[in-house]
Amino acid sequence: MEQLEKIGKALEIVALESVDLEAENIPAMGKIINALSTILDEGKELLPTIFLTLTGTLQSYVERMSLGEEKDPSPVKEAISCLQTMLRAIERGDEIKENDAEKICHILGGNSEHTLDEPEDKEIKGAEDLKTGSNPEQLSEEDIELLQDFVSEALDSLSTIEVCLVDLEHNPDDAEIINSIFRPFHTIKGVSGFLNLQKINKLAHCSENLLDKARSGEIRIDDHITDLILESVDQLKQLIETVQDNMDTGGPLEGDIDCGDLIHRIQETVARSNEIAKKPLGEILVADGAVSKEEVDQALEEQRRKPEKKVGEVLLEKGAVKPRAVASALRKQKKYGGGQ
Repeated sequence: MEQLEKIGKALEIVALESVDLEAENIPAMGKIINALSTILDEGKELLPTIFLTLTGTLQSYVERMSLGEEKDPSPVKEAISCLQTMLRAIERGDEIKENDAEKICHILGGNSEHTLDEPEDKEIKGAEDLKTGSNPEQLSEEDIELLQDFVSEALDSLSTIEVCLVDLEHNPDDAEIINSIFRPFHTIKGVSGFLNLQKINKLAHCSENLLDKARSGEIRIDDHITDLILESVDQLKQLIETVQDNMDTGGPLEGDIDCGDLIHRIQETVARSNEIAKKPLGEILVADGAVSKEEVDQALEEQRRKPEKKVGEVLLEKGAVKPRAVASALRKQKKYGGGQ
């Protein structure tokens, strides 16, 4: 559905702009507010009330941040993660969990008198106050317990991914295996964002996007993709183990590990998939230097007269391109989900 696609794209903008969100980052907050307005406009007749309520409450919170009335970006990230989860459920026709959204709405509403009696709600309050880079002596026992739980569960999740990757190498088109890898990344992204562990959050988010492309068939799993996922697992392990160590030894929780290069390469792969998936075969051949644009134009003209033939066939018949070049272009097109 076109409206859901627009809502998904707007939510993706919100998620990307929130990765490094700080109270003084007015341009990012402006983009988030505008994207949330798009979601509200497109979804008013389509989305369930709780989704619209959380979206509106999040928008109000970000507006207050832009005015300096709120400082903590962590509830924003938790709200975005919840919206993403709900949107996926809506797209699949599954039931959505309203309780989680209602809790986050309450937090975003800024009700300081709200007492959290349930143990899980106490964890939410502790997470709100947690700041990346805090020294152990600045963390409460509750904060440390939250981090310890996250470290333990995240490392278990990464071990699960490693096991699934072995299966994926033998069955690269198995949707269930891809989902089994996607879900742990999604969980790590959501919880790390909530805990304001920004490096972990950004790397997990990029890896999740890559796997989401694979889930939707826009990217086909190959050695390059599995290598990126393995690198992501290794670097996330380093970051998470650094969090564990620095809770005991002091210093910024995520240390000085630089994951910028890996994030850039993952983003490039996702961007390339978006670009190639939209390209016809002729454009790919031209980009590869296998044929000239003029030759492709001539082949397209002939194809209009003979619609039963494909562009690649016409070019081959004319001797304008070698079979190996066409095969290579077709592989690229198939890999990134493009049509033929």
